Amino acid sequence: MNAWLAKYKEHLLRPVSPASLGLFRILVGIVLLLQTMYFISTDFIQVHIFDSPIAFKFRYFEFIEPLSPGGMKFIMFLMFLSTIGIIFGRFFKVSAALYGLTFTYFWLLDMSYFNNHYYFISLLALLLLFTNADAWGSLKGKNRKESVPYYQLFALKGQVFITFFIAGINKLNYYWLVENQPMKHILETKATVSGADWINNTFFYQFFSWSGLLFDLFIGFLLWIPKFRKIGVMSFIVFNLLNFWLFYDIGEIGFFPFLLLACLVIYFNPDAIAAKLQWLSPVKKTKKKEELPSVSPLKWAPLIITIYLVFHLVFPFRHLLYPGHVDWNGVGQRFSWRMKIMYKDVDMHFYLIEEGSSEKREVNVGYFLNDKQYTNLMYYPDFIPPVAKYIREEGIRQGLKNPQVVADFTVGFNGDKRKQLVDPQTDLAKVKYQPGSGLYWLKPRK
Repeated sequence: MNAWLAKYKEHLLRPVSPASLGLFRILVGIVLLLQTMYFISTDFIQVHIFDSPIAFKFRYFEFIEPLSPGGMKFIMFLMFLSTIGIIFGRFFKVSAALYGLTFTYFWLLDMSYFNNHYYFISLLALLLLFTNADAWGSLKGKNRKESVPYYQLFALKGQVFITFFIAGINKLNYYWLVENQPMKHILETKATVSGADWINNTFFYQFFSWSGLLFDLFIGFLLWIPKFRKIGVMSFIVFNLLNFWLFYDIGEIGFFPFLLLACLVIYFNPDAIAAKLQWLSPVKKTKKKEELPSVSPLKWAPLIITIYLVFHLVFPFRHLLYPGHVDWNGVGQRFSWRMKIMYKDVDMHFYLIEEGSSEKREVNVGYFLNDKQYTNLMYYPDFIPPVAKYIREEGIRQGLKNPQVVADFTVGFNGDKRKQLVDPQTDLAKVKYQPGSGLYWLKPRK
């Protein structure tokens, strides 16, 4: 065991060319720049922060609040500048830290902005911060280095591997393997929206389900092992282009497929990249052969990276500590790479009942929720208590005396018959979403 650990440590500490890491920095920076420009062009701040009367806070992050409209626009501007710094490798550490903080701050403002894509981007920004990705291909090349420790690449490879592998494990369930759900629903929706009726049949339901499962489980191995890398690269390109085509008009795929394609370069031979793209990081010609310094490896880096990767292997399965189905009650659903593995057919009606009265006054939640919030309310039960509290407060403002908030909330999970999600007699304005014993107001999925 000690010999194996010593070999593992030696492997991570060995010097490698920084070319693939530098190219990764450039390509990822370009994708993040385009995404930031999209946020700015669609007035993301005004629409999703200031036009919404209610915000849904992450547990433990309730203290995070938006700044003034001017302050929020300034933060968006800083995010834009940081992507330029990442691309050109100037003030790289500051830029990576600034982007990671500002971008993560935005999606932490409201749970309805969260998706696995944004979480992945925040993790990449964190890992980039602790690399010398500006050692190659940076503007003026002031920080150019001959080599960097391999663990800087290993951490990024490990994160990509974990993301796909756990997504594959999450697909090992009855609905995905037998019912072909939610791919059946996704392809039916795609056919309706785009007119591509040729995908709306049993063959493609099974093809997309099983190919998606096998891809997620094995793509990390195919990319990592040199012998299978060509197959892995071709599969990775086809998968992400197909994913973009499938979801660009029916889901929130955004720039994510292109971000993943940028990640491909960390698996390429860095020496080959340096040779083929020498113009991106030319070496000064001097009378004497110029020798560039190398990055000195950090002694404790292999241990820290191993702990980081093991944590990210285990954390997505924290839902096993709680009773009930994770995708039904939502406990442990986020930050777990449970991507595109469920859909819910929801019929929900919220009612106000004034104290001393039996009359139920229906409330249209669409009046005060934006599209993202409304969709998340259908999918995630932890949105229900804040909505109920807001409805109660609005009822009091309109003169109702000590009103209760109840709901007729039924859910059809992955094509199943609709079942009640909440107890229709419970005052939802008084409940809390507390994993474990605090979910008495949620009915179990039988």
